[in-house]
Amino acid sequence: MPFSRGGCNQSIDADSCASCAGSDFFYSVTKRFTSATHFFLGLALAIAPIGAWIAQTGRIDLAPIVLAAGVICWVAGFDLIYATQDYDFDRREDIRSLVVKLGIARSLRLAQLLHLLTFVALIAFGVVAQLGATYYWSMPLIAAALFYEHRTEKLDLAGVNRAFFQSNAFVSAVFLIAVWVDRLRR
Repeated sequence: MPFSRGGCNQSIDADSCASCAGSDFFYSVTKRFTSATHFFLGLALAIAPIGAWIAQTGRIDLAPIVLAAGVICWVAGFDLIYATQDYDFDRREDIRSLVVKLGIARSLRLAQLLHLLTFVALIAFGVVAQLGATYYWSMPLIAAALFYEHRTEKLDLAGVNRAFFQSNAFVSAVFLIAVWVDRLRR
């Protein structure tokens, strides 16, 4: 049954909401049948920018899809770093994991590649969404935070938590502020 937001002619139906909830549930069981769980987590979170775009514009465009691709790479990359803590447990319990499949060193290299692709997707998002200079001025800050995340990737809990929480909180805050300020200046 469709419903609309106050006064807007956009509508979101219950099937769309159910598919979002379903993706979150699906992610939680992926370790039972695939080692690519990090990408399913990214997909579960990548639905948000697409949904927000549709809620604001009433249509799907290329920009939120490009942003969603960046979110998938970003989340999969930092989740790979975080999953290195589980290497021994996952291996012992025979849980499917890219970190077990690839090894820690190769998983961390894959995380670096995914974060490079994230950065490329953020630049592409700016182009497709026609963002201005304010947005692009934020990109070096985001690149520095992603680089820092990989420079601090120690296998001890403090290093992984620093990479996981501080860097990613900084990236998301800078992105949000850059898009917001860019839109306010127009």
